[in-house]
Amino acid sequence: MNTEEKDQPQIFPEVNPEKEEFFNKMSEYFHDCTPKIENKSISSLLNLYFHMVQTRNLFRALQLPWSTLIPIVHKGCTLSVPVSQGQINTKKHVRRTTDLISAMCYLNKNQKVIYKMSVFYSHQVQALESLLRQKGIEVPPMDMESADGD
Repeated sequence: MNTEEKDQPQIFPEVNPEKEEFFNKMSEYFHDCTPKIENKSISSLLNLYFHMVQTRNLFRALQLPWSTLIPIVHKGCTLSVPVSQGQINTKKHVRRTTDLISAMCYLNKNQKVIYKMSVFYSHQVQALESLLRQKGIEVPPMDMESADGD
C-alpha cells in the first residue's frame, strides 16, 4: 500500500445492507465474464473480491512513467532490427514498434484516469473486505504477486 492510499479517508468503515446488495449484484455481473475459481466452497463475494484485487493491481501496475520509457523502448526496438532481416520483416517490426509506442503514449495520456481507477478499486476492495469479515469469511492477504491471475 503506497502513502497516497494510507492518506485516503476510510470511505467504508462498515458495510451496510445496501452495500452488501451492491456487491451481490456486482458478483452476479462478474460471474459470466470472469474465470471461475475451481474451489466450489468459495463464495461468490470472495470470487468477486479476488477479481477486484486483480483489477486494482492491474491499474497499479499501469502507473508507470510512460513518457520517460518511450525513448528507451524506441531505441531498444530500433537497435534490435538486424540488417539481414529483409524488407518485409523490417516493415513488420517497424509497424509493431509503432503500435507499442502508440499504446505507451495512450497510457501516458491517461495517467490520471489510471490513478483514479486504482483508487476506486482500492476503496471497493476495502469495502468488500469489510463485508466479508462481517460475514465471517476469512480474507486472504492479496498482494501484486499472489493476485496475478495465474
